[in-house]
Amino acid sequence: MPVMMNITDLINNLSEESIIAMGLFGIAISFYVLRLVASLKFRINTYEEMDQSGRKATEQDLMTMNGIIDELRFEFKDAHDNIEEELVEHELISLAMTPQFKKLGLNVANALDKQSDSVIDLERNISNIANSISSLNFGSSDSGLPEVNNMIPLLIGKLRGVNDNLKIQSSFVHEMQRDLDLIKRACGVE
Repeated sequence: MPVMMNITDLINNLSEESIIAMGLFGIAISFYVLRLVASLKFRINTYEEMDQSGRKATEQDLMTMNGIIDELRFEFKDAHDNIEEELVEHELISLAMTPQFKKLGLNVANALDKQSDSVIDLERNISNIANSISSLNFGSSDSGLPEVNNMIPLLIGKLRGVNDNLKIQSSFVHEMQRDLDLIKRACGVE
């Protein structure tokens, strides 16, 4: 109580100017505190708005990023599925072509065998002709030497024709063999 009395005594002893000055000082402090509170509220509102707009921007960025990820995932899955389909289709084609390649290989081998047989027959015929010519007696006039002389150019012409034909067939068969090997490599058929 003595402190309360002292305040009451102090207030009673103050002059009017002091009380007015203290009142104005109290109003000024109240005004300053109200301005400070208003300023702080304004800052808080500004920060809250910035926080909300930042959240919205982050949410929009996340939605955009999720959309891009979904598009990339779809494109990757689509490309993956297409590659799988193409690989399966390629493998089925390779499997379907394997018998045809084997048949073509057999045909090429048969053609080479026929060529080889033709060359062997030609060598045999040439050997027979050579033996026939060597057994002729050139001493007599009726030995048929003029006939042999006439036959030799014809025989040489036929041999050249056979040789040219063999060369053409051989190059054709080798070309077919090379093409077959390239096709086999391209299709993965061994």
